Amino acid sequence: MVGSGGGIAGAFGGWAGALREAFPGDELRVYPALGEPAEIEIALVANPPPGVLGLLPNLRLIHSLWRGVD
Repeated sequence: MVGSGGGIAGAFGGWAGALREAFPGDELRVYPALGEPAEIEIALVANPPPGVLGLLPNLRLIHSLWRGVD
């Protein structure tokens, strides 16, 4: 999960816990602790810092957590 402003805990606190519970076999990484960027295939984002998604060469899906995104 990638976001900026307002603190990661505030932006993703509820989402992270719910996702870990729903997908116990998957690893969830929260920015800035992304580990090996090439291992990341899905990004759940809310106002990601410029350039961060470009560091993830194997992204297959980018999903915004914000409402009203087209």
